[in-house]
Amino acid sequence: MRATNSGSRGHVSGSPRERLIFCALLVILTMFLTACGGNSSSSTASSTTPLHLYVGVEAVPTGGETPGCSTGELLTFTLPISSASTPTFTAPGISNVGSLAANGKGNIAVSRGDFCQFVGGAEIDIYQTALGNSSIPLTHDLSITSGQPVFSATGDLFVPSKVHAVQFKAPLRRGITPSQLIPPQPNTNFNAMGLDLNNNLIIAGCYPDGCNLLALAPPYSGTPVATALMHFGYVGIAINETQLFALAPASGIDVYNLPIVASSQPIFSITKGLNLSLLTAQGIALDADDNLYVVSSDSITVYNPPYSAASIPSFTLPLGVEAATSIAVGK
Repeated sequence: MRATNSGSRGHVSGSPRERLIFCALLVILTMFLTACGGNSSSSTASSTTPLHLYVGVEAVPTGGETPGCSTGELLTFTLPISSASTPTFTAPGISNVGSLAANGKGNIAVSRGDFCQFVGGAEIDIYQTALGNSSIPLTHDLSITSGQPVFSATGDLFVPSKVHAVQFKAPLRRGITPSQLIPPQPNTNFNAMGLDLNNNLIIAGCYPDGCNLLALAPPYSGTPVATALMHFGYVGIAINETQLFALAPASGIDVYNLPIVASSQPIFSITKGLNLSLLTAQGIALDADDNLYVVSSDSITVYNPPYSAASIPSFTLPLGVEAATSIAVGK
């Protein structure tokens, strides 16, 4: 007998065999819907945790500041951004904002130095949760001028300086001391750092007679691989799975293939859409989709992959400030 609707909702008539087959099909269909979409709200929430773009801003000196310079701020944008985006949060009261690092664990490192007074002395402020009104940093006084730091995948923090490359082991906490001082080459000023997928530490540094890239393999105690000297230095580094993007304020973004070896040279440079004033381009960052962000003193220029010498910006976001100093992407 063919199964028919008996008039009662949900009731199926027919032979025991036909009813058994119908119920089995319902069970299979229910299992399929549960696996594919039954828990979609929770899985979507866990897989779409928003990333943020952090921009450091130094207050413009007015000539009447006390030693330590004027107070800056840290702007937070929720990704993705557009040419009309505005900060979702602003952390005020951060003096001498220099360089930034952020990671997917919610950690943010702010390198602070006496930039307005042009004297030595620097601190690293480490925030361990998303920025908010009650955010309190863990502060470590490096007593040296420092450049762009970087977090490792395990949460270690590497900070460049004129004296050493400094490694802080996770977990980061108040009163932490360096776990390792990575000695530079003679007379080197470390400007920026990055880590590739193999945890090779790549450092942009300058000497009295030129600048280059250094690459150190873990545990960072050996002799670094050094590229050929150049006439200009890099102020920021961003790294994805296969390439390194190095920002030189006066010449553009040099793109290298990884790994970095002694013979490494830029395979091309991105210059279109950038203001190549020596004092304008300040920092560079990549997000999880390889979108590239370049911060200048008053704006963010955004590029989308794939990249080549012909790459042009997709848009520019005016910041409404005059002295942005750094940029980073993190949770």
